[in-house]
Amino acid sequence: ERRLAFANARLLQERLRILNVTQRPEPVTTKFKLLEPVPGMSSGMLSLTSLIPVVLILMTITGGVYPAIDLTAGERERGTMEMLISSPVPRMELLFAKFVAVVLIAMMTALVNMISMVVTLMASGLGRILWGEGQVSWLTLGQILLLLVLFACFFSAVLLSLTSFARSFKEAQAYLIPLMMISLAPGMMSLLPGIKLEGWLLIVPLLNISLLGRDLLQGSVDPGAAVVVVSFTLLSSFAAISLAARLFGGEAVLYGSSAGWGEFLTRPQRQRTAATMSAALLTLTCLFPLQFISVNLLAQMGALSFGARLLAMGICSLILFMGTAILANWWGNVRFQTGFRWSQPAWLSLPAAMLLGLSLWPFALELTLWLRSLGMVSLKSENFQAIQELLAQAQAVPLPVVLISFAVIPALSEEFFFRGFLQSALLERSPPWKGILLSSVLFGAFHLIAKDGLAIERFPPSTLLGIVLGWICWRTGSIFPGMLLHMIHNGLLTSLAYHSKTLEQWGWGVSAEEHVPLKWLGTAAVVAATGFSLMLFATRRKAHSESA
Repeated sequence: ERRLAFANARLLQERLRILNVTQRPEPVTTKFKLLEPVPGMSSGMLSLTSLIPVVLILMTITGGVYPAIDLTAGERERGTMEMLISSPVPRMELLFAKFVAVVLIAMMTALVNMISMVVTLMASGLGRILWGEGQVSWLTLGQILLLLVLFACFFSAVLLSLTSFARSFKEAQAYLIPLMMISLAPGMMSLLPGIKLEGWLLIVPLLNISLLGRDLLQGSVDPGAAVVVVSFTLLSSFAAISLAARLFGGEAVLYGSSAGWGEFLTRPQRQRTAATMSAALLTLTCLFPLQFISVNLLAQMGALSFGARLLAMGICSLILFMGTAILANWWGNVRFQTGFRWSQPAWLSLPAAMLLGLSLWPFALELTLWLRSLGMVSLKSENFQAIQELLAQAQAVPLPVVLISFAVIPALSEEFFFRGFLQSALLERSPPWKGILLSSVLFGAFHLIAKDGLAIERFPPSTLLGIVLGWICWRTGSIFPGMLLHMIHNGLLTSLAYHSKTLEQWGWGVSAEEHVPLKWLGTAAVVAATGFSLMLFATRRKAHSESA
């Protein structure tokens, strides 16, 4: 300030001399004016709590760059890649070992930086300015560290995917320089004042992690937003590591062909029976943000009536689920019948599916009510209140429109994607129980995230229903029995919620914390046992032929 004041005074004197004007007794000087902090929050909170996650994430990126280059392009340049690929070890295991090494080194870098930051904040007294006398809790630091582990996994997989194409160390650096520049933009956006972790920002890589880290340090985390960010980052990590596995050790990359990218983007000539795991996970990763954005945009269209919005969201979901799966299988040259389990099932499996659809819904409803009774779902929570408002609006719409939106379209689109497309791809590389379980967990995760928050009570019943549907699809070799079961199951639950006021007049409050009558559960158990027995009987020939 003194230097600038002196420079201003000299400049003023020179200009006054040129104009032949007598200088005033006291020279005019410029004073700095400090900006006042935002009311209710200190300036340190505004700056440092936003900057700390960005710095940690950028350090994590920096720590993983050179190990990723050395373990892929570096080995190819040294001539040791051919020897490694020819060893009697599966390619996926080799890549996973390299992936773990990159993640560990990236996390070591992040941990050292995190410890240095914490020590500096505590020793300098800045910690008291940011978080008061209590300082930051160890739980918050642990959550930040887990967030960095999640991000390190995602970015390490992306790094290995890109460096697998490079034929030399310098070429890999050339690939990663644009990636580093692109990664800086979301991190800088997170420093803008007033930006919140909501809407489409939940699915912007790096920006969502930075904002979630900032909210953790400020103690203002939305659980629903956190689950969306973690789910999307995990899904992106799985897709990136699957893509890296497909690229790692490929002939065009291994032997230095210049057609590496071209061959990867070329549609294969040999027809497959199911999509590859990398293609399935990439498709699921693309579907997640598309579904999230489209449903939220359509829900905000006030010009349409509620019934029209329900139909528009259903049709949009149908197009997205079926369209992305069909496009992925067409690009991968997958047979339609085998890639989607589009085949005629045993005729007895259809009545068996009907019996299961008529009998499984009481158990799903009772599980949801049981979760509420345990306190996992509060009747006063914002998400529960939003569901009640949605139910009240839906009751003003004709029942056929509600059934088409909540029963028919979800059954067709979700079975086509999760059982027909995704589970078929998973069963190509894993045992039946693993493929069924993984597809069911992903199916439940899609139902976990609601428009207005986190619907925890939907995950367990949706996952269990997905296991039953996956087992039926694998047992029958067709998606049609599962579609029928899913449609009846959703239709009965939707009709039950639609007529909740009538049922309350009959003495059973569906919307309250009342449990399903035992007579209903007992009858449903008998019908479900009959349905499972009939399904086993209908598919016994297929099971015998597979075992033979």
